[in-house]
Amino acid sequence: SLMSSEVKEDPCNGLRIYEAELRYDAGLYALFYAVYGLLEIIASMLMASSLNDKK
Repeated sequence: SLMSSEVKEDPCNGLRIYEAELRYDAGLYALFYAVYGLLEIIASMLMASSLNDKK
């Protein structure tokens, strides 16, 4: 990331920043997949209800 210059100066601090970024990225991916899964469920429910209406 943007912290590459700081990693060379202070390896320990850079490692902590890297770990924090990894945790942040993992949180973003988890949030994305949760929202995506929710949208899929809603979409399938809407599809099912629209099929029931046609009958």
